[in-house]
Amino acid sequence: MTTKLNLREWATYLGVIRRRWIWVAAVFFPVSAAVAVTVFFLPRSFEADALILIERREPLMRKIPGGYDFDQYLLTLRQMMMSETNLRAIASKADMDLGKNEKALRGLVEKLQKTVSFRNKGRDLFEVRVSGDTAQEAYVLAGTVSSHLVETSLAIRRREAGVAYDFIQHQLENFRNKLQEAEERLKFFKAEHVEEMPGTENTNLSRLQQTKTDLQAVQLQVRELAEKRTQLKEQIETEEPMILATTDSAPAGIRTQQMEAALAQALLTYTEKHPDVARLKAEIAAAKAAMAKGGKGAPTGGTGTTAANPIFQQLRASLAAVEADLAAAQAREAALNARIGDYRRKTVSIPEAEQKYRQIVRDVDVTAGIYSNLLGKLEDARIQKEVEIKDEGISLKIMDPAKLPLHPAKPNRPLIILIGVLAALGLGGAIAVLRELLDRSFRSRQEVEEELHLSVIGAIPEISTPSEDRRSAQRLRWAVVGTSAYLCVLAGVAGVELARQSGIFR
Repeated sequence: MTTKLNLREWATYLGVIRRRWIWVAAVFFPVSAAVAVTVFFLPRSFEADALILIERREPLMRKIPGGYDFDQYLLTLRQMMMSETNLRAIASKADMDLGKNEKALRGLVEKLQKTVSFRNKGRDLFEVRVSGDTAQEAYVLAGTVSSHLVETSLAIRRREAGVAYDFIQHQLENFRNKLQEAEERLKFFKAEHVEEMPGTENTNLSRLQQTKTDLQAVQLQVRELAEKRTQLKEQIETEEPMILATTDSAPAGIRTQQMEAALAQALLTYTEKHPDVARLKAEIAAAKAAMAKGGKGAPTGGTGTTAANPIFQQLRASLAAVEADLAAAQAREAALNARIGDYRRKTVSIPEAEQKYRQIVRDVDVTAGIYSNLLGKLEDARIQKEVEIKDEGISLKIMDPAKLPLHPAKPNRPLIILIGVLAALGLGGAIAVLRELLDRSFRSRQEVEEELHLSVIGAIPEISTPSEDRRSAQRLRWAVVGTSAYLCVLAGVAGVELARQSGIFR
C-alpha cells in the first residue's frame, strides 16, 4: 500500500512538472543568465600576502626583568601602520601618489585603510594581506607594506623605550623630593615631640610620680619655713632695736644677749621642744633673774650707754634668710606644679601624637616603597632602551615575501553562478507550485473520487484541438531557443573567464 502511495505521489509530481514546466523555464533561464552576465561584470579583487616573523633574542630579552609585552607592541605597530602618515608613505613608495591631488590622496588613504589587514598566524608569525584591483597592484602594495612595517618597527620600539625611560626618570625625581620632604617632617616631629613618642608612656608616668613626690617634699618645706618666719616675726616684735647698757651690769647683760642670740640661731634649726632650745631658755631666764636680783638697791646714777640690740639684729638676719629660702621653695613649688601639668598634658596627648607619628611614618614608608619600585623600573627601562638602541631586542623579518597572485580572490564566479542557478530553479519551481495550487481543476479519477466521495463511472481523455497543438509546438520552439541562448551565454562567460585566467586579456 505504501509503495502504491509513493508511486502516486511521484506521478503527481511528474504531472505537475509536465504541466508547469514552461513556468519553471520562463523563470530559470532569464534569472540564471542574468546572474551569469552580472557576475561577469563584477569588479575583480586580487590579494597578496606576506608572512612576517617576530625574532626574539631571548638571552638578551631576559635582561629586562619586567619582560616585554609583545601583544601591546604588535597592537601599537598595527595602529601606527594604519595611520594616515604611514599610509601616505606606503603610497609614495609604491608610486601610487603620482599625479594625484590632495583629495585623491585622501581617497587613496581611505582605500588603503580598508584593503590592508593584519592577521595572526601563530605565536611569532603574522600575515600582512593587501587587496588590489589588479594582481600587480596587490603584489606591489603587499611588498611595500611589509618592508615599511619592518623599517617602522625599530623606530617604534626605540621611541617607546625612550619615552618610558624619560617618564620614569621624571616620576623618580618627583618621588625623591616627596621622600625627602616626608623624612624632614618625620625628623622635625620627633624633635618637637620627643617625650610624646610611642613607648614613652611609662617614662612620663614615672616622671610624673617622681615630680609629685618632690612637690610634696617642697610643700612640706614651704610650710616649715612659713612657720619659722611667723616665729621670727613674733620674736622680733618682743625685742627692742636698741638697748641701754650700764658699766656695772655690762658683762652680765652681754652674756644674756649672747645666749638669746644663740637661742634665736637654735630656733632656726630646731623646734622649741629640742633639749638645746629648752636649756638655752632656762639659762637665759636664770641670767635675767640674777641680773634683776643684783640690781636691787644699787645706785641708779651709774654710767650707761645705748647700743644696737644684737638679738634684734640676729633675728632680722634670720628672718631675711628664712624669707629668701621660703621664696626659693615657693618658686620650686610653682616649677614642680608646672612640670606636673606638662607631664599630664604629654601623657594625655601621647595617643594623638602617636597617631600623627604613625601617619607620617606610613607616608614615609609608602613614598619610600614607590621610590624603590621606580628605581627598579628605571633600571629596567634603561636596559630596555640600550637593547633597542643596539637592535638586540625583538625584530621583524619577512619570512615569506609577497607573490604575484594568479587568480582573483573576489568574486568567486563559479560559486555565485551556481548559487544563481539554484536560486532561479527554486524560484521557478515555487511559481510552478503556486500556479498548481491555484488551479482547482481535477486531473484524475482519484482526485474526483477523493473530493466528491463518489465513484467515477468513466473518464474522457484530454482531447487537444489544432490550435492547442500549435501553441504547444510554439512553446516548445521557444523553450529550445531559450535553452540554446542560455547555453551560449554560459559558454561565453566561461570562455571569457578562461581567457582571463590564462592571461590572454585582463
